[in-house]
Amino acid sequence: TPVVPFGSLSVEPNRNEKIAFKRIYNNDTLRWLNTIIYAKKGKKGNENDKSDLIPESKPSSEVKKEIKSEPIPISAEPVSLESVPPLTQPNTPQLMRNSIKTSPAELMPRNRGKIMVSKYMPPQGEAWKEGIFPKDPPKLICIDAFDTIIQLRCEMGWYFRDILHEATDYCARLLPPEHYTEAFNKAYAEVNKECPCFGVRDGITSKEWWMKVTKKTYDYVDITEPGLREELDEWLLEDVFDVLFHDVFMTDEAWEIKSGAVEAMSFLKKWRDDDSEGPIALCVLSNYDERMHAILDELDMLDAFDFVLTSREIGSELPQRAAFQVAMARLGITDPKHCMLVTADFDNGVVGASKANWHPVYLPISGEQDIPTGADPSIIFSMLGDLFGVLHIWDKEPENRLIDTCKPVLENGISAFHEKVWDETDESDSDIISLPEDRTKSWEGPGRL
Repeated sequence: TPVVPFGSLSVEPNRNEKIAFKRIYNNDTLRWLNTIIYAKKGKKGNENDKSDLIPESKPSSEVKKEIKSEPIPISAEPVSLESVPPLTQPNTPQLMRNSIKTSPAELMPRNRGKIMVSKYMPPQGEAWKEGIFPKDPPKLICIDAFDTIIQLRCEMGWYFRDILHEATDYCARLLPPEHYTEAFNKAYAEVNKECPCFGVRDGITSKEWWMKVTKKTYDYVDITEPGLREELDEWLLEDVFDVLFHDVFMTDEAWEIKSGAVEAMSFLKKWRDDDSEGPIALCVLSNYDERMHAILDELDMLDAFDFVLTSREIGSELPQRAAFQVAMARLGITDPKHCMLVTADFDNGVVGASKANWHPVYLPISGEQDIPTGADPSIIFSMLGDLFGVLHIWDKEPENRLIDTCKPVLENGISAFHEKVWDETDESDSDIISLPEDRTKSWEGPGRL
């Protein structure tokens, strides 16, 4: 009778018996053994029908004891099922090859005693612990303003829907804000691909660039209110856009300071001013237009930074290397390892800074320190919870931080309040777009339209 392989076992079956297979875990060899339990031959009929198998009278506990006391030797060489001839003996049950299941671990030769040595790769997000960058504080700390120190009060679609609703004296029936958000993201991506850096390379102003985005946004939204689409195309769009551009996205109607940003910037600025070994400069480096100066000034945060760089002003956007080189040139820094970028944008900020040999610090928007799915494992960066984590790297964080509750208190329970502790400095040399003096808020009615 030919030998029938089962995994790494070789068993010679009896002609007068059918075969049932069972896997039993052997505590001696610490692995699963492919074990054969014999059963008496059942009634004639379908050879593949195993429902009539009668177990042997010997209890399974004794079978396990026998296997445990006399373990079957296991071959280290894998067995090829293709080399086994089919069973052709009379009265011998045909074993289909599809019924023989073997795991990759059973077919894999075991190399005991061999240690595989691979190159050490530091865990992602912990570059500041691995000594990859200099231990001295960075000479330049750049902060991508969005979602690190400032953020939108609500999703983008709310503003586009709200101002259009305001223009109709709150009478039009409009789709929910998420439709406007989806339309804005699509319009922004198309216009940015067509005219990068907010139109500086195409000879158009940032206002003309945003006008294209606004028009496409409303074009992509299904407006079913009778007559409203015609009014938008004829004259209403310009009035709505003017309010969005000047009264909303240049003011605190759309933007707010992130929780803890004022306190963290106070300690960063104090570290820069009082410590001779601290950073030389703090700056903003963001993909935006020249309105960034007006936004920071409106939120009373502009004087915390030595200079502000936007992609519209420098003609390069993150993650392009030129954007980082312009920031270094402002201070005459030649070694990029002495520069740090703090950002919540992984694809543009972290990836661009890493390729420029800067020290990227990733602050996830959600607060959960999770590496984005599909991130390049070769990207070296640090991942922290907030701006205080930057201070923690060099032991400059405060002993007690403010806790935002109904009444602001310190962590030790003493009552406190948010305030800016740095002194007023000279105004920036950059051209700041002036805000209209008679501007009104959306809750003051549709008079501004």
